[in-house]
Amino acid sequence: DPKRAHRTDNDRETILRRIQFYNEKTEPMLELYANRGVPVCTYDASLDLETVQASVFSAYTTIEKMMNAAREL
Repeated sequence: DPKRAHRTDNDRETILRRIQFYNEKTEPMLELYANRGVPVCTYDASLDLETVQASVFSAYTTIEKMMNAAREL
C-alpha cells in the first residue's frame, strides 16, 4: 500500500530483536501484573485501525471509571 509509511528500521534483524525483547522483557511483565490482579488489556493489532482504536478507547473508558470509583471510596 503506497499510502503506508515505510520504516527504515523494518529489516529482518530489527524485527527479530523486537520479538526477542518482547519475549524476554514484556511478556513476563504481563504475567506478573495479571498474577497481581492488575487488569491487563491486549489488542489484536492485525485488525483494522478503527476496530483497534475502538477497543483501546473502550478499555480506557472502563479503567477511567474504575479509577474514579476508587477515588470516591
